[in-house]
Amino acid sequence: MGIGDYPKIKPSSGDSRSAFIDWDMPDEKRNYGEPLKYDWDFTTEARFDDTSRMVYTDAQLWAAFLVWILILFGPLVLFKDVMWFMPQCAKQVPFQGVKYYEFDTE
Repeated sequence: MGIGDYPKIKPSSGDSRSAFIDWDMPDEKRNYGEPLKYDWDFTTEARFDDTSRMVYTDAQLWAAFLVWILILFGPLVLFKDVMWFMPQCAKQVPFQGVKYYEFDTE
């Protein structure tokens, strides 16, 4: 992809360049007068590496994500009818509907 008449430079991030070359600017791993990509600050050594390949494919990443979702939420769906808390008895009073005490100050 070129931007106007800007040169089409191959990807070369700072992380993929050799650390043993005597660079003019060693902290950026580049020489003086070297043409830069328009987003060269995005591909410095401590940032994005546009030359390396991903270890896993997109399909493998999605599959791992879905497996984790199934591991986390699968038991909730499978055991939705199982009681998840300690059972409690209803309040036991001699007669239902009778007020036994009040907190009114008179």
